[in-house]
Amino acid sequence: MRTYPHSIRTSTAAPDSGRRQALAALAAMATGQIWSSGTASAAPKETGLLVSTGVAKGTYAEMFGQLAEVCGPAVGQPLVGVATSGSLETLDNLLKNRSHVGLVQADVLHARQLVEDLQRLRAVLVLNREEVHLLASLNGPERGGFMGLGRSRLELSSLADLAGRRVAAFGGGVTTARLIQLQGELAFKIHEFAGPQEAMVALKRDAVDAVLAVGGAPLSWITALPPGQFKLLTVAPALAERLKNVYRKASISYPQLASDPVPTIATEALLVAQDYSGGANRQALLQLRQCLVTQIDTLRSTVGYHPKWQQVNPQATASWPMYAPTQEAPVAGRKASLPSAAGGRRLAGS
Repeated sequence: MRTYPHSIRTSTAAPDSGRRQALAALAAMATGQIWSSGTASAAPKETGLLVSTGVAKGTYAEMFGQLAEVCGPAVGQPLVGVATSGSLETLDNLLKNRSHVGLVQADVLHARQLVEDLQRLRAVLVLNREEVHLLASLNGPERGGFMGLGRSRLELSSLADLAGRRVAAFGGGVTTARLIQLQGELAFKIHEFAGPQEAMVALKRDAVDAVLAVGGAPLSWITALPPGQFKLLTVAPALAERLKNVYRKASISYPQLASDPVPTIATEALLVAQDYSGGANRQALLQLRQCLVTQIDTLRSTVGYHPKWQQVNPQATASWPMYAPTQEAPVAGRKASLPSAAGGRRLAGS
């Protein structure tokens, strides 16, 4: 589990002169200088294929449990879930050999490869879309006034309205927030929290103006929010266009928060593993991928399983080099690109 001695950590990026600082902050975070581990969680003692699954009760954890239930017998060894705080810690687990496989946001993977060698990591499966959720108080945060008098409410309706505002993020959403700062040229302040519960407490107390969360909709903790207190902010088409190198347009629906689907952006969820050249782990990963191909209809149609299975295409190619089915070189997928740290326009994602 990560430690947060001061509850929040803050970063600001300016839209023009601050692009270089924003990229530097992103690089520092990706290498652990900003988002550093406290006491690392030990890997479970159970034998089997250890899979880092993200936040407990999140979309990753729920879908992994269902995948393990359907495909576990075909893999030939137990699939053991390891809870993490999100994609950043999941990547740490993979790189430090604390798990064999992990569920990771593609944007986090691409951001980290700007400054760290990730060539030994391969995408085993492309799973669902991971939508960006932007939550704000229904009536907006209070601003101005003196000793409780003359205060007004700040109206927020879109991502663009967050310029100059305080945005809570956690897990892989911290990287997403920084990439949005950088590519969207939005100068909002990022306040980093341990998880969604802590971020929402800050929103209720007006300690932040919005919460940015990334995950496969519907997120159970957002579904559980009461009506009449919060709202979802939109991502306008013009801003989504500026972010298209990494994200694609999407929409999310939470009936208690909005009567119509809300436009947003999304990355993709990848099942990532170390590039095993042989042995039981390699065989298990290939069997897991084959099982998804043959059992996708079961995962889609089983009552109670996550609706995100409807989005999964077992034949999809990731925006990251794929785990090769033979000893040949890994298969490179379609490219997702980011601004180059060296000042170039783009850096390919693989």
